[in-house]
Amino acid sequence: MNLIGGAEIYLHDLSTLFRKLGFEVEIIQLGFKQEIIKKKCLTIKFIQIKGTFKRLFFPYFISREFSKLEDEDAFNIYNYPRYSIFRKSTYKNAIGIFHGVEWDIKLIPYLSREIKYRRTNFIGLIYAMMKYIYFTIIVPYCIRKSFSKLDKVVSVDTNIFNYIKKKFFYKIVLIQNYVDLKIFNPFILPTMSDKDKKIILVPRNLNIARGVHLIPMIVNILRKRRSDFIFYLVGTGPLEKFLEQQIRKDDLHNHIKLLGHINHFDLPGYYTASTLVLVPSLFSEGTSLAVLEGMACGKVVLTTDVGGIKEIGKDGITKIVISANPKNIAEKINILLDNGCLRKKIGKEAFKYVKKNFRKELWEKKWKDLILSYEIN
Repeated sequence: MNLIGGAEIYLHDLSTLFRKLGFEVEIIQLGFKQEIIKKKCLTIKFIQIKGTFKRLFFPYFISREFSKLEDEDAFNIYNYPRYSIFRKSTYKNAIGIFHGVEWDIKLIPYLSREIKYRRTNFIGLIYAMMKYIYFTIIVPYCIRKSFSKLDKVVSVDTNIFNYIKKKFFYKIVLIQNYVDLKIFNPFILPTMSDKDKKIILVPRNLNIARGVHLIPMIVNILRKRRSDFIFYLVGTGPLEKFLEQQIRKDDLHNHIKLLGHINHFDLPGYYTASTLVLVPSLFSEGTSLAVLEGMACGKVVLTTDVGGIKEIGKDGITKIVISANPKNIAEKINILLDNGCLRKKIGKEAFKYVKKNFRKELWEKKWKDLILSYEIN
């Protein structure tokens, strides 16, 4: 399985846990072509959605396909609950995984950001409006419908209780995200180094929700005060072109590097090579893996307090809370770059905190207990 983002990593580790418990695992997902890949105890079925209309409304059609392929006698996991809305009401043994609220956004700020940083014409405005309607009306509706189709919904944070009706609370099981301390820890050798500069690592998908469009503005403010820093952006996404243009326009080549996609298992060395980790998310976050991974590697993580990130650590003790404001972020970075003792103190507490509360073994035990609570033939 090609690990790309947090949801894919989660699916990989959950599949591994199921196999340890003796299950044969079959993964059904959207793909570029219809094909089946078989491994030892794992089968991956790729579903192709053909036609412009169907691709445009793929959430509807992929949900239909899932309902057709579901085995009544199997134990079914929906990596996103909304895709279960067409499953038969008579079917049992199904759990949905809620990875965080996706609709905690306001119309005007969302549209203005989309138009300014991603799509700059009238067609772009229409597209952005359609996305907004999808995430703020259709997705919440499908989530509510999914609760009647599923036995349980595993949520990665408690933020779900702010958006779901109380009558559904009994179906929610809290199993927060996790970090594998065998992979992410302060003792991993750095992957790279920059002798003359301090590294601020930004391990983010390059999209509006993750706040990466703020980086050029942060750099322009920060370089008025110092030159001994560089931002390493790890990830890909729709804002890549915008970032490349800003780097050329403002001549930021000495302070921003776009590293693209990095394999999940190679990431630890990038964390340990960094001086700081920045997670400037604006919305649509669960208990962020990037935050947990940075803390597990003993680094100071500067992050906004949105979504499930609020539930990770304490400001000034295990992390540094920032507002999604370039000036505020630049000021916090400037202070921390000059205070090695503070970085070391917070990083040490962050590692201890994650080890106690978010290590992978705790996550596995909670999932194992949930699975074994079912009577499965």
